[in-house]
Amino acid sequence: MKPIDLDRLALEVKVSNAYRQGWCQVWQPGIFYFQPRIRVADAALVISAGVHGDEITPIALAGALLHCWLKQPPRQACLLIFAHPAAIQAQRRYIQTNLNRLFTAEPRPTQASQEQVRAIEIETALDHFYHLHPTKQYHLDFHSSIRPSVYPSFALVPHCPQQDEIHQLEPWLGSLGVEAIVYTHYINHTLSYGSSLRGALAITVELGHNLPWQDVDMAALLPWQKAILQWSQTGDIETLTPQPLAIKRFDVLRQIYKRDNGFRLSSFACGANFSCAQQGQILAYTKDNLIKVNAEQEWLLFANDKVELGARALVCLTAHNK
Repeated sequence: MKPIDLDRLALEVKVSNAYRQGWCQVWQPGIFYFQPRIRVADAALVISAGVHGDEITPIALAGALLHCWLKQPPRQACLLIFAHPAAIQAQRRYIQTNLNRLFTAEPRPTQASQEQVRAIEIETALDHFYHLHPTKQYHLDFHSSIRPSVYPSFALVPHCPQQDEIHQLEPWLGSLGVEAIVYTHYINHTLSYGSSLRGALAITVELGHNLPWQDVDMAALLPWQKAILQWSQTGDIETLTPQPLAIKRFDVLRQIYKRDNGFRLSSFACGANFSCAQQGQILAYTKDNLIKVNAEQEWLLFANDKVELGARALVCLTAHNK
């Protein structure tokens, strides 16, 4: 599969019947609004990908959805976001800083990075979309992981008042191969967190390990594509299999940050996502001390000691307590 060309994609949109007939609008580069083809939408659905420009599988899924919606516009209100066009074109995680730490972050800097400008554009689009469609609002923000995972496909629920409502999506997610859900109890300024603050039921969905463009398997994405297209037409969340996977549930116990330039993760901590660490095992080394497993067991997620100074380098999980 060839890398997506967002400039060419924008041209395809503007010559499509959906655009000429007004069903599709381009609000910003990479942000496409599909107005509902019914008088009052039953659901308002946001799909986003490419917050990190090197996470190829979600970007490929978003491209496939766009082509399908241009041929047959959705009946429900939909907003499709290619979150970081510059990073997508460069096939880099980000250009200046991590976009997925900037949503609803205050105060805004006086000299904004590319990512800070883009975060404001996306938030403005979300505000407008949710204002237009004050109905059931959902947001799926798709990613892929730097590291392989014990549970290849998993979801993260941001810290928000409507966190308990995620149960209504679990059978649907399980039918699509999601094996684990992580409930976050810390404020992280991610895109799904920013959307949840606006009232949407928003989750981050990880679609397996990062792959280069030539290795993306579009056939493996067809269930997601079919399910989202069906949702965008009917407004109903319908499972695709009679027996969805039983989803494992985890809570975020703590987050470990890179506080100094001497920080590095242990070799064990750099294993697969959801590796289980036992009490006393070393997780990280700092300039002055060791960071060890405190609880009897902690499951590890998103290990990355190459992050910027002050950024999160590791997430430690415990079994969900509900």
